[in-house]
Amino acid sequence: MAIAIERYTVVVRNEAIVHRYPGGAEAFMMNVPNPSYCSDHALTRVSFVSGQEAGDFLQELESLGMEVADGQDAVVCDANEQTIEPSCQWLCLGSYKEATIAWIAGEQVKTIVGPRYWDPEHASDPSKDGQEAFSAAKQLQEQATLAGLYRKAGGFITTHLRTPGAPVDLSASVEIQRAIEQLEIVLDRGEEVWRMHWLIGKGWHALGNSNKALASLQRALALKGNDPVITRELCGILLELGQSREAVRLAEETTGNDPLNAELLGNLSAAYLIDGQITAAQKTARVALKQAPENQVNLTLSKLIDEVAEGSRPQPRSLFDLTSAVQD
Repeated sequence: MAIAIERYTVVVRNEAIVHRYPGGAEAFMMNVPNPSYCSDHALTRVSFVSGQEAGDFLQELESLGMEVADGQDAVVCDANEQTIEPSCQWLCLGSYKEATIAWIAGEQVKTIVGPRYWDPEHASDPSKDGQEAFSAAKQLQEQATLAGLYRKAGGFITTHLRTPGAPVDLSASVEIQRAIEQLEIVLDRGEEVWRMHWLIGKGWHALGNSNKALASLQRALALKGNDPVITRELCGILLELGQSREAVRLAEETTGNDPLNAELLGNLSAAYLIDGQITAAQKTARVALKQAPENQVNLTLSKLIDEVAEGSRPQPRSLFDLTSAVQD
């Protein structure tokens, strides 16, 4: 298989895009600067009118982490001169009818991939109609790609959530980081919705970056309005960061909207405990148990608060301390 080369064309190895371009192939496709993008099983190309533009795009790829100085990941092909810069061993140039084509060294050329407007019989600048058709198709494809990214990245994050106060599991950190990058692309290209910030925040939280998680969830709350699910998570992150006074304020506000909710009352009692308001923590824990006597989390928390009040256990100063104390 081969790929069409027009004027000055940047050719990139697909495996390099997958492994080194932030956000992967989907992000690359949406970030190309003109409608000349196309790709086969091994190569991706973007064409430019001038060598300067092609060189600038190559430098942009290098700034994003791709190896271009020695032609390892990407090169610029001159269709008229049939040259490759920097010189590399993995790409071959040749002719088909009136067009220049490129292919991976060692492959047998049986098919050629080009943009919709490309005509090997008249290989020149793309027509206006061709560009308009490509742009319309690209817009539809981008919308479908954004929806796919959202489902894939959001689904991955929701299966790798971390409970506030729990240790960080780094086994999936690379995949979570990529999922965050993909969601940020969707957020940048689409409508700003609270759930996007929620998922990004939960991704940062899974990676142990509580400050970035806090900022994202605060934005989600601002967009969604008062929501006990978001505020509960925010309280947990604030307590991880040692911001107990703000956590108490937020937990009081949330519980005030649903004063008989045992789970919210338990969260408030934990915030009081970490903030050093031991009496308030005891009273709130008792109210929580009155609403749900069999709630094991609140039973354990109430016992721990009583021990702190008696002086038999030190007061936890963060949610991590509290989690460790509960597990003792």
